[in-house]
This record gives sequence, C-alpha cells and structure tokens, in this order.
Amino acid sequence: MTRHRPSALMMLALLSRPGSAEAPCSPHPAAVRYAEVDGTRIQYLDWGGTGPGIAFLAGLGDSPHAYDEIAPCFTDRFHVIAIARRGHGGSEAQPPFDVATGAADLAAVLDQAGIRRTVLVGWSMGGDEAADFAVRWPERTAGVVLLDSYDLSAPEYAAMLAHYPASFDTDTSALASPDAFRRWWKRTAAPDVPWSPAMHGEVNDLFVTLPDGQVRPTLSDSLQMTFIRALMAFHPRYAEIRAPVLAFQARPGPRTALERTMPDSIERKIDRWVTEEMLPWQDSAHARFHRALPDARIVFLDRTRHSALPFQRRDVIVSEMRRFLER
Repeated sequence: MTRHRPSALMMLALLSRPGSAEAPCSPHPAAVRYAEVDGTRIQYLDWGGTGPGIAFLAGLGDSPHAYDEIAPCFTDRFHVIAIARRGHGGSEAQPPFDVATGAADLAAVLDQAGIRRTVLVGWSMGGDEAADFAVRWPERTAGVVLLDSYDLSAPEYAAMLAHYPASFDTDTSALASPDAFRRWWKRTAAPDVPWSPAMHGEVNDLFVTLPDGQVRPTLSDSLQMTFIRALMAFHPRYAEIRAPVLAFQARPGPRTALERTMPDSIERKIDRWVTEEMLPWQDSAHARFHRALPDARIVFLDRTRHSALPFQRRDVIVSEMRRFLER
C-alpha cells in the first residue's frame, strides 16, 4: 500500500503574518548534471549564474524541480543549484540514508560545480541537511534559509503522530497511471494552488512509469521509513550555526492541514487534533528554535500547507530571500 508522505504533510509551521511583495523574475530551465560521490551518482540541477552559490535542498520525498520557479530569480548575482537527495529524482538509492550523508553529498556536489561558498536553502528535511552543513562547514556557509523545517527528535513529535486520527494509506488507484498519480498528488499536496510548471516538474519526479502503464513511486515505502527514522534521530545543532539565518514557518488554517476528502466525522477529529496536538507541538518547536537562534529572522505564513510551500508562497519566499541576501 502506498502511503502519504508524513514528512511532507505533517511537518507544518507556525504563526501567521504573510508577506505581500511581488517578486517577478523569468524562470528558465536548469541543466541536469551528475556528480559521483563515493561511487554513488547524485543528480543536481544547475541554473547557472555567477558569483557565490545558492544551493536548494528539497524535502523528503520531494524533487529539486520544486524550485524551478524560485531558483532562477537569483542567477543575476549567484550560481544557483538544487540537489536531488539519494533515492530521489535521478540520484541513485545507495546507503547510507541520513542527514549527515545528505550534507556531505551536497559538499561534494558544490566541489564539482565549482562553488566554494554558498547560501543554503532547505525545505523540511532539506533544512536539517542545511543546518548540518552549516555546522560542519562554517567557512563555506554564507547564510541559511529554512523553509518550514523542524527538529523532529523530541519524543513529543512521535507522540503527536501516533495520535493522528486517520490512516496515511492512500487508494492504490493512484498508481493506475501517470495522470492518476498527478491527480492524487495535487489533491493531497496542493489542492488550493493552481498548477504551475514547478508543480509539474515536482510531481513528474515522484514516480516511474512501468511497461504496463502503471506507476510506482520513486521513493519506496521502506526507503521513506528509513529516512523518517533518520530524521527523528537527528537533532539539529541550531545554536552552533554562525551564518545569518532566515526561517519561514507556516501555519495551516481550518481544513487546510491535509487532504479533505474524508467523512465529516473524521475531518472534525483531524481539525481537533490539529488544534490540540499539532499546533502546541509547533509552538514548543518554535520556542526551542528561537532560544537557539535568537537573532534569526522568522517569517510566519498563514493558511499555508507545508507540502505546497514553494508553490503557494513563491513570491513571498523570493522577496524575503532578496532582502535577506542584501543584508
């Protein structure tokens, strides 16, 4: 049975004060490149540009193509890339599968791309990898941008997930065809966001079409669980980051946390769970983050889905990042 990606649906964010500035730019396709890292082929996207680097890292189960309409907005002053984590996109699924390996793979990709010093932009699990990189390679880190990324090592996180009042299982009819999978992804990840080229690039990286026309997810259930266990065992050392930090934290509104195709009785239970369990956990996670990095700039987003963040809040992300980079 294929499962929803709990990391993409549950690692949601906090309070709410969305930005409003428009951030126009002209998206252009990236070159698809590969780096050999200890015998493992790692795929990355390269939008070009000159100057120091910006390296984008996607969330667990996501694709670097999620940044197709964000990354090109910075090539006027930066060399911009995005990495596909092991087992994601076109990267080989060779162990180990943990945060430290993701950060080390990024360091090797940056070497091949000729980027010495970089701003790190990490969404969800990518934020953990960015934080780990910033601590291990401070001389290479010019700044850190965290897109709805949290420390999941506290036992309260596991307890919160255990109390979720519905199943993460999805209808296997989503695997019937590429179109069926795209419809399922849109319904569960970004139902309130119009289709965009970046969303198409993201979802097309998440499945493989089989000879009979059916599909299988790029990331298997077992590998997904391996990553989730690694995430829950990893404690980001935020207080040791020496570079400037910008963090985006998103809070879902009523009936916007997850897919809303369940019976009303289940939806009411989910809404109660969001209010009584998820939001208090987010508040405590935010408080710990603020204590560790009191000087970090935090942008709070209202009615924003974790799983749709780069698509739903693209203009806010670009405009706030531009301000951050100017400073």
